[in-house]
Amino acid sequence: MWNNQITRQLGIKLPFVGAGMAIVGSPELTAAVSNAGGVGLFCLGPGAPEMLGDGIDSIRRLSSAPFGVDFIVEETGFGSATTEAHIEVAIAKHVPLAVFFWNPPEERWMRKLKRAGIKVWGTAYSVESARRLKMLGADAVIVQSQEAGGHVKSDLGAMSLVPAVVDALDRTPVIAAGGIADGRTAAAAFMLGAQAVCVGTRLLASAESLASAEYKERLVRAHADDTAVTTIFGPEWPDAPMRVLKNRAVAAPGKEICPRSTRSARRSSSDDPTKFQSTVPCYRPRKREAIMRRCASPQAPVWQRSVRSSLRNRSYKA
Repeated sequence: MWNNQITRQLGIKLPFVGAGMAIVGSPELTAAVSNAGGVGLFCLGPGAPEMLGDGIDSIRRLSSAPFGVDFIVEETGFGSATTEAHIEVAIAKHVPLAVFFWNPPEERWMRKLKRAGIKVWGTAYSVESARRLKMLGADAVIVQSQEAGGHVKSDLGAMSLVPAVVDALDRTPVIAAGGIADGRTAAAAFMLGAQAVCVGTRLLASAESLASAEYKERLVRAHADDTAVTTIFGPEWPDAPMRVLKNRAVAAPGKEICPRSTRSARRSSSDDPTKFQSTVPCYRPRKREAIMRRCASPQAPVWQRSVRSSLRNRSYKA
C-alpha cells in the first residue's frame, strides 16, 4: 500500500487515477478503477445535470470506494459543459472528488465544493496554468503533457513539464498524465516528482470501456508513431486539439485529408458557441442525451480485459 499525499487525501491504496473520458468512459469503468485501489473519474461531457446524477448513482451501486467527477470547463456546441447546476449535483451527491479539465474553474465553484468537504483538483498544461490552480486552492494538480491522448493543450513533453510544475508548486501534489501505459512509464513519472499517475488511453482497451471492439483492437496494435494531433473531429467542441489514432481522415501531421472547411457542422454568424448547430444527427442534443443514457446503462456491452486485472497484474510491474 502506498502512502503519500494523494493516497492520504482520498484514502486509496494506489496512486493511480483513471482519467475521465466522456462517451467512451462509463460508470462501470470509474467503479472498476476505484475497486482496484485507485480512484476512477467519471466525465459526463456536455449533458444535463440529471444525467450526471444518474452516473453518480450508477457508480455508487457498483462501488463503495472513493471516486471523482471530471468537469469540462468550456463553451461547447451545447452551451457550457459545466454549469452551476452540475456543481450543485456533485455537492448534493457528496462526491469525494471534483476535477476540472481544460480551463480553470470559477472561484465560486471551488469555494462551494471545498466548503462541502469535497477535494478539488485541476488540470494544468503549463507551469503558469498550474500556478493559477494553486492560487485557486486546488488540493492537487494533474499535469497533462503533450503525449496525452484525447483532448490535449500542452506543447511540452512530460520530461520537461512535470518536474517544472513540481518545482513551481512546492507542496501541492502533482499527478502526471500523458504517455503513461505501463510500470516503466509510471515509474518514470514518480521519478520526475509526481505523486500519482493519471491514465486514460490504456484503459480504453479494458472491458469496462465503451469504445468499440474494433477500436480497442487498433489501439492495442498501435505504435508510438500511429497517432496525430488534429482538430478535424468533434463538431460539438470545434477547433479543440486532440490526439487520435491515424486513419483515412487523419494523415501525417500537416496533411489532413479531411480539412476543417468540409466538417459537417455550421456555426452562427455571431460565432456564439451556445448557438452552434450540428448537421451530424448523433451530435444533436436530444439524440446525444439518448445515446449517452444508453451507454451509461448497466446493460451496456463490455469487451476484453478487465481494469481490475490490468491494475493488479501489469501497471506497477516496472
